Amino acid sequence: MDQTRRAVETYWRPRMVDGVTSDEDKVTPAYKLEEICDLLRTSPVGIVKEVSDYILKRLDQKSPIVKQKVLRLIKYAVRKSGNEFRREMQRHSTVICQLFHYKGELDPLKGDALNKLFGKLLTRPLLLSLHLMRTRQLHQ
Repeated sequence: MDQTRRAVETYWRPRMVDGVTSDEDKVTPAYKLEEICDLLRTSPVGIVKEVSDYILKRLDQKSPIVKQKVLRLIKYAVRKSGNEFRREMQRHSTVICQLFHYKGELDPLKGDALNKLFGKLLTRPLLLSLHLMRTRQLHQ
């Protein structure tokens, strides 16, 4: 029974992230973000690392919509989830900072608007919060 439960949870966690970071041009409901933050807050370190790695893998998608949603999820979860997730994002902050130079393909309907919005997401508090957390860690 316990093994079956773990298998279901292992399947369910990436599906939660996929639901929040889908390619649909719709705003993700806050309750879905909260569910992921709750999972990250209450789970052991191994599961937090697994979910964090999966979230960062979603940044490899070509779609700027997916990339935007992943960054919004990271930004939200850094503030709302536990210290383990913050540490994982600090470890991988270079991956996020490398996206600063990302330039996606033009959308046939929206043109360059998606790419500009993506750039704004990166220049906002996400990079600052990752940088501040890293400098705090270095000074301790």
